[in-house]
Amino acid sequence: MASGLIITKNNADLIREEQEQQDKAGGDREAFESQLAAHIRKVWERNRRAKENVQDRMLKCMRQRNGEYDAETLQEIRKQGGSEIYMMLTATKCRAAKSWITDIEVPTGDRAWSLEPTPIPDLPPEQAQKVQEAATAKYREQMANGEVQADQQTWLVMMQQAQEAARRAMEKQAEESMERMSRRMEDQLVEGGWVTAMEAFIDDLVTFPSAILKGPVVRNRPTLKWGPNFEPIQANELRVEFERVSPYDAYPSPYATTPQEGDFIERVRLSRRSLYQAQGIPGYSAENIREVLEEYGRGGLRQWLWRDYDRARLEGRGSTAEMNDPNTIDGLHFWGSAQGLLLLEWGLPAELVPDVLAEYEIEAILIGRHVIRVRLNDDPLMRRPYYKSSFHQLPGAFWGLSPPELMADIEQVCNSTARALVNNQAIASGPQVEVYMNRLADGQNVTSMYPWKIWQMKDDLGGSNNRAISFFQPNSISAELLAVYEQFERRADDATQIPRYAYGNERVGGAGATMGGLQLLLNSVAKGIKEVVMQIDLGVVVPAIEQLYTFNMLYDPDPTIKGDAKVRARGATALIAKDQQQQRREQFLAQTANPIDMSIIGREGRAVVLRAQAETLDLPEPIVPEAYELREQAKNQPPPPEVVAQELEKAKLQISAQAVQQDAQIEAARQQHETALQDDEQEHEVEMALLKGRLEDLSRRMQANAAKPKQVA
Repeated sequence: MASGLIITKNNADLIREEQEQQDKAGGDREAFESQLAAHIRKVWERNRRAKENVQDRMLKCMRQRNGEYDAETLQEIRKQGGSEIYMMLTATKCRAAKSWITDIEVPTGDRAWSLEPTPIPDLPPEQAQKVQEAATAKYREQMANGEVQADQQTWLVMMQQAQEAARRAMEKQAEESMERMSRRMEDQLVEGGWVTAMEAFIDDLVTFPSAILKGPVVRNRPTLKWGPNFEPIQANELRVEFERVSPYDAYPSPYATTPQEGDFIERVRLSRRSLYQAQGIPGYSAENIREVLEEYGRGGLRQWLWRDYDRARLEGRGSTAEMNDPNTIDGLHFWGSAQGLLLLEWGLPAELVPDVLAEYEIEAILIGRHVIRVRLNDDPLMRRPYYKSSFHQLPGAFWGLSPPELMADIEQVCNSTARALVNNQAIASGPQVEVYMNRLADGQNVTSMYPWKIWQMKDDLGGSNNRAISFFQPNSISAELLAVYEQFERRADDATQIPRYAYGNERVGGAGATMGGLQLLLNSVAKGIKEVVMQIDLGVVVPAIEQLYTFNMLYDPDPTIKGDAKVRARGATALIAKDQQQQRREQFLAQTANPIDMSIIGREGRAVVLRAQAETLDLPEPIVPEAYELREQAKNQPPPPEVVAQELEKAKLQISAQAVQQDAQIEAARQQHETALQDDEQEHEVEMALLKGRLEDLSRRMQANAAKPKQVA
């Protein structure tokens, strides 16, 4: 349909013309493009047609989040007149879901994944032989020195002890290797843009039917280093990077449920400079690159799809003319299988394609009719660096359901109710006027009303006595409309499992009026978001980290970081435990803030809890000292007052105990002395009695002698 110089076409006309042009171009292209290029283009056409209805769903989701009506709905609204208000309920839910999931999958000061060494049940044969020889030599030495007995049982016990010690040493070495590997991978994720890619991925997850993450991909990036006298030196280094792939640019096979199945194609945009620099890199065809630059280098190449116009406008990238960058060339990044014969025809070395009839997993880039890159997938498990997840996963489908789709009908009802409410309030905001024009005097302006206005009337010749001007007030039904709106707004909480109180809305009521009740509600609704997080963990985080781990195991020259490990995601587990652990740590710190508990756990024990609590604050530097630092501080600083008081009390008790002991010793000595004196007195009395007896006996004998008659000589 033509209107002056402007030609308007509906979507059906655009699709039909696009298909006719592509069919015509395809017929002309088959005569001069390679068989591999034809194979990739055939896959592209199949995947593109299978995704047409999904593209419409994506545009609808983006319009709903941006708060825009589609053209047909907006046209109907304008026919009826009135308000075009859009309540942006979907945008609020999407932002809340994004912040919730981001807090779990991109935790501050922590990892959403962990490396754990696999169990080591048996020693390797060569190490077991060394352990046996060492244990035998030790047994013989101890037997020669007479330390052990020479029997079979003793030898077996020593052998088991040696093997167990070797296993423990291996486990400790594996844990140390995994810790070094974790630090290396964390550094690669930071430099490779993992956080930025994950945030964009989560934004897609809460907006589109599916979200896609890509990585690790190795790119040669320029870096700036400093030489002598701070002279800048530019160098290039290989860097492992991650990035978000727009769902608009992802084209899976119709029957695929993940990017690992079927043939997966990504629409890419390459710069002329990057294409020119790719010449000479293994896997690229310098001849085909030069042909691409000659054919499309001046004006660029844009393989437009008719939905790209709406996409560009919704993404805020301006008009089509502004997007036609002559330095950008569109291409198709193909990941899938191809027959060996096609690869040999393209120029892949024959030693890489031993069987021409076999299917090989390849990576290729098609620009126009030229395949500029072909490379065999070098992953040991033939994995592709693409991962996808959905907010609500549909079994057996690649594309799931997004929050805008889950609440599409609710958003529509809320918008209709809001428009009716605004229109009703506009009408009911003032009186309606009835005017009999034949009663008004000539020149009266009925569209202008103001206080103290004087209306000139004509006589009523018919004698009906009708008023020339009458007023009536339209009814306001705002209460009924608000009740309908609030009811459907609550329905949105159930449909998306993102309640209002999860993002700070104060209108909770019921159990949410108390802190404990609100915590119970949050724990209950977390079960729904936990399913979303688990899908991200299983579909994105774990496989992406596993491929990065495999990359380091294959290509990193440092042997100290290598070992057999298992990647585990911590997002779903941390969802429930994170807040609970923080609350329990706060309670523990409050309960143990007394001298008795401090004397039990000590400064180092309390520092462990404080350190874990401080990590959640995202401080620029640690403020809680390590254990060895606390020990050094204890040596150089006077003890705290409570410790001094405890030491004084302890000293008092010791002095009192010593005084009591001394008093007891003095009393015992006194009693011993008194006992000795008593014994001495008794001995003295006995001796005196004996002496007295002897004196008396002597006296009697003397008297007897004196009484005898004396003899005369």
